[in-house]
Amino acid sequence: MNKVYMSIRIIGIIIGLLFISCTKDNEKDKTLEAISIELISGGSQIGNIETALDNPVIILVKDQNRNGFQGINVNYNVTEGSVSSETTITDENGNAIVIWTLGATEGEQTLTITAYESDGTTELNGSPIVVTATANDELSNYQSFGSHTYAITKDYYSWNEAKQLAEKKGGYLVVIESQEENDFIQNTYRTPLNTEGNILWIGLSDQQEEGIFRWINGEIPVYTNWEEGEPNNTDGIQDYVHMYANGKWDDVDDITCLAIIEFED
Repeated sequence: MNKVYMSIRIIGIIIGLLFISCTKDNEKDKTLEAISIELISGGSQIGNIETALDNPVIILVKDQNRNGFQGINVNYNVTEGSVSSETTITDENGNAIVIWTLGATEGEQTLTITAYESDGTTELNGSPIVVTATANDELSNYQSFGSHTYAITKDYYSWNEAKQLAEKKGGYLVVIESQEENDFIQNTYRTPLNTEGNILWIGLSDQQEEGIFRWINGEIPVYTNWEEGEPNNTDGIQDYVHMYANGKWDDVDDITCLAIIEFED
């Protein structure tokens, strides 16, 4: 009898322990909740206007045990520009990730990030998070001539790099169709903005067919303003055209210099 009694007692103890363990686990699961939010990476970046920042913005939502908490809605609001999603949900690690594309205004722009407790109204500790980024424009000195707008690059580019930048900005390397337009470019952008090298890319090249110069739009120029003896294709590698300080043109290889970009209004 004693052995039977002891066996029953041991079984009862085991069942009791299992019940207590399961109850504690269930209570633990029920009581875990999102408590706080913090920025992991992507703050204080510098980028170009109307361009996605190099690094995503990543936040972390934690529970009371400081572990990542899954399933929390995270909301994003920008002063201008856009984000890849206005709302994201934290993953199994408690992270939420968004790509921030800056707006069109130079200077500081902000992204505000908010997240709430399960009631949907109480903000988590640390919320809202305000992230700032500095937006730069690759161009400067926007000026109008006729019905078009022109600008000069801030940095030095090869002809093909300048072409790509112009297209990204919604314009093209300048197409000069008259002496008046040539004079405008020379007088507006020659000095003092371009004091190093005194040359500017224009949208003319013969890279597609040697000796046949075409504007970036494919047209053969009606107006030209070549320097004496140019174009001469020195060493057989000069496919791109720049403007000197005197307004004259010369064909050169794909060196780096400032460039004039034109926009249609």
